[in-house]
Amino acid sequence: MGDDVPGGAAAWDDRAIAALFEGSVVFGRDASAGDVPVPGRLGLAPSPVNRLWFESTSEIFSDDRVLVVHTWSDALARPGVPVEATIRRREAGTWWSERLTMLNLLDHPVRAVLVGARRIDQIDEPVSQQVDSADEVPEVATFRRPTWVLQELDPLGRVLSTEGDVEVIFGVSAEELRGRLILEVLHSDDHATSLDMWTDLLNHPRSLRHITQRIVRPDGSICWIEANVINHLDEDGSGSILSIVHDVTDRRSRDRDLVARARADALTGLPNRSAFIAELQRRLDVGPVVIGFVDLDGFKEVNDTHGHLVGDAVLGVVAQRLSARIPSPALVGRWGGDEFVVLCPSTPPEMLEAAISGVFANPIAVHDLLWPVRASVGLVVGEQGSDPEELLRAADRAMYEQKVARRA
Repeated sequence: MGDDVPGGAAAWDDRAIAALFEGSVVFGRDASAGDVPVPGRLGLAPSPVNRLWFESTSEIFSDDRVLVVHTWSDALARPGVPVEATIRRREAGTWWSERLTMLNLLDHPVRAVLVGARRIDQIDEPVSQQVDSADEVPEVATFRRPTWVLQELDPLGRVLSTEGDVEVIFGVSAEELRGRLILEVLHSDDHATSLDMWTDLLNHPRSLRHITQRIVRPDGSICWIEANVINHLDEDGSGSILSIVHDVTDRRSRDRDLVARARADALTGLPNRSAFIAELQRRLDVGPVVIGFVDLDGFKEVNDTHGHLVGDAVLGVVAQRLSARIPSPALVGRWGGDEFVVLCPSTPPEMLEAAISGVFANPIAVHDLLWPVRASVGLVVGEQGSDPEELLRAADRAMYEQKVARRA
């Protein structure tokens, strides 16, 4: 049984449960991870000791502890769906691989999350793959242990307890966090979203919500976190809210870099074709624009005579000059090859044409080349709501007509 089981928890009869956990030692836990008995009618092997991951974390290999927390969180969020993970555990000085199976039957007559632990094989002592410094491993293999904390909060959002990498994420100790409202350490811009999530969570017992927000440390630095927040409150208000928090600051930075690289021309750093079109569409949604299509005259001869490295250097100089000379808030992009595009939302066409002409008033000196650069320029005015690709085609045609006239 798994994701395809219809009816969720209700679909599990005693025989199917026994088959799922065959060969496993089984724990019963409530939504707050408290110990509950496993019904004897299931015929499951009860645990000889009352232990679970957060009660005996020293037994579980350090690299696997976050995986266990994730598995528990997934089980709570997916009633009736088995969730599994393979971990490594030390017992009496011997390391074993162990298969965890979790099945959320809280809404089933079983009234428990069943957690089965099945020993797979004896293994050598594992070696941690987490590193403290990127200098300790080759660049292609650089990785870090996930940074996370596990928090208990009361219905008002006050911190009851915090475990894990507390000082790394919050910049204070677990003891300093205790008793504080979690809202106090969140960025003010995230308060409204956090309160909306919290209200929705409290209105849905045993539910899970996912949120991304910012922690403001005492020194003013920002830590981006993703949190899975689980409502473990009972009807009488007892219990707590469980929050599993992960530091995603580095990942967000990498994602922003990847997005920036995907939208930038690799040679010049200018917006590439797709980024330019997207920005043109955005600006046409709010008002008219002037578009300039720029093509360097005779650039092929530079490449053929002096080589592509010199040609690339020439393109870099042109990109710098265009960016410096076109009046703000213009946008300059590279269309491809020796073609550039310019976008101005408010500059009159004649002023834009004069600015572009000024870019090519002086020769370009790179390496041993002194090139009297010239360019053909096509200008069009686009009204609000115009089609961006049609405007670009019109600017391209105007540029080509100027180039033909110059050759004649």
